[in-house]
Amino acid sequence: MAEAGGRPPAPRALDLWHRLGMRIRLGWEPGNAALVRVWLAQGEALPALGLLTAWSVHERSLRLLLASAEDPLLPIGWRLICLDAGGRVLGRLGPLVHDDDTALRLRQHARRLASFSCGPPRSAAGDTPSHPPSSST
Repeated sequence: MAEAGGRPPAPRALDLWHRLGMRIRLGWEPGNAALVRVWLAQGEALPALGLLTAWSVHERSLRLLLASAEDPLLPIGWRLICLDAGGRVLGRLGPLVHDDDTALRLRQHARRLASFSCGPPRSAAGDTPSHPPSSST
């Protein structure tokens, strides 16, 4: 049965989830921690609608949250909200592991979460400064 806008409910729910995820990823409302909770709850409903598997929803959620947490252009408070939510989503992935491939992906996500740092990114060369030293004249 179509809704008033003429779209079936399932694709509309997926579209809403994607739009909310974009708002999170871009940090459009960095003071609105409830946005993350609403987005995660929306994602939880998608498997029941037959749109995505639970593993897919949680893995996509974790990737988006970690990408947001690692983005140095976003406010630090927002990044920490995303990091916290990412830890909860990682916990939901554990019971969904069903083969060696998903177990490996879970370990990779856990490693990425465990190695998170809010500091400036490290250069590939180690301790090399990312900017040239200032010269005294």
